[in-house]
Amino acid sequence: MSHLLSGLIEKAIEELDYFSHCGGKHGSLCGVAYLILLAAFRQHNELLYQRALSVINGNLKSRLQQICIRGCVLLTEGFHIQFVDFLRPGILLSLLDVHELFNLNDELKARIYGSLIEIHGKASNLNGLLSLWERVVAEKNLNNYRVVILKLGHFYVCNNFSLPKDLQYYLRQYRE
Repeated sequence: MSHLLSGLIEKAIEELDYFSHCGGKHGSLCGVAYLILLAAFRQHNELLYQRALSVINGNLKSRLQQICIRGCVLLTEGFHIQFVDFLRPGILLSLLDVHELFNLNDELKARIYGSLIEIHGKASNLNGLLSLWERVVAEKNLNNYRVVILKLGHFYVCNNFSLPKDLQYYLRQYRE
């Protein structure tokens, strides 16, 4: 039965991909995309779920729609903590991207960086930590980000990641 259902979900993914490339008006496919992703998630088949996600992300132009569909699946299935973990980095990064709009000072930005570092550090996400380091080092007054830099160093060491050379330099400077 499970194999049959997986085949039907795979067919639905193909149909979604096909109809999203058809010209003309066909209305929003968000509801269909949500139902397909939900069905794939319920199958506990990671390959099927990733395939559905890939088609959805490739065909829905709005990043917000993509995020909302995935988030709704997590909420529907009772994965509330995973939902928050999934959305939180995106929301926090968005705040940093438009910090002028909200008049975020260095102290508030440092708190946001700190939260993001904890999320990526606890998930052993080297790319996330590296991306954050690149953002932090681009800030104007690094002295205001001392705690952030030390926290970054902590998670690099805890995860046995090799430290970028410039991060090593600032860690030595701030630890003295």
